[in-house]
Amino acid sequence: MVNFFVDNGPIILILFAVITLVILYALKKSGSKSPAQKINDSVWLTPPDFNYQRDEHTHIAYRQFGQGKNILFIHGIGANTYCWRLLAPLFDTNKYRLTLVDLPGFGYSSKNQYLTYSLDEQSQNLASLCEELQLTKPVLVGSSMGGTICLNMSRLYPDNFKKVIALAPATGKELIPPGLRKIKNVSFTFNWVLNRTFMAMMLKQVFSKKELVTDQSIDGYLNPYLYNKTESVRAFVKSAQLIMDPRLPYLFQEIKIKPLIIASQKDKSVPTKSIDKLLQQLPQKEFHLHPTAGHHIMEDEPEWVYSLINKYI
Repeated sequence: MVNFFVDNGPIILILFAVITLVILYALKKSGSKSPAQKINDSVWLTPPDFNYQRDEHTHIAYRQFGQGKNILFIHGIGANTYCWRLLAPLFDTNKYRLTLVDLPGFGYSSKNQYLTYSLDEQSQNLASLCEELQLTKPVLVGSSMGGTICLNMSRLYPDNFKKVIALAPATGKELIPPGLRKIKNVSFTFNWVLNRTFMAMMLKQVFSKKELVTDQSIDGYLNPYLYNKTESVRAFVKSAQLIMDPRLPYLFQEIKIKPLIIASQKDKSVPTKSIDKLLQQLPQKEFHLHPTAGHHIMEDEPEWVYSLINKYI
């Protein structure tokens, strides 16, 4: 036996090295990044590949991938498609076609003085996009202001949108700081202070997991503003009027579907009392409250949010 190992030592060492490499490779693969982590790369820091031109003043930038049942993702005020980078990849793109939009006024979509960014106008923009892209009866997933738009789309077009998920929907004037309600007085100030330090401070308000505030996430939220800074700031401030629509949240008494509402106990932007007020208006609903996530629940707890959405749809 000893002679066997002595005579065949080099071959055994080579085999051992090969087996070790195979095992290490297998371990690396099994411990590789999850889809949510994989998507966290430079592709989300570039402008979306697609644009839909609704009219001479309005174009909507969007990302799209996958095939199957349609899901439309709608971000909140101040955000863009980057906010879905952790949640969207959890969906099976062999079963779902995912469309992620930059709302007019945000990201790389139109930002100009001719747009109003009102609740009904944004809802109509997205309904027109769905028709153009042939997104038949898509599932709507919206965050904050986007959640409010989702609920309104189901109200306006009840036959077209039967599955709606609203994450921390923003539905009330009390959610907007008094300073932001004076549009002409704050646009110039915002234009001046909007930089990396300011954006990092804002992200710390919407994330409960502070490790999510990185150079990359700052770029993901800030870069679209720098792309057209003055108009971006004006659009942001004007969009606050959507959340302050005096019809909210009472308007949603008219909704005929059963939406999924997801919120967080620790949300600093949309507190639970605002969510409770909305829930009282909905004739029917499914509701889940996370104990520790921040306002951007889909970034703090993407797997938890995905599990609820997957079960609901």
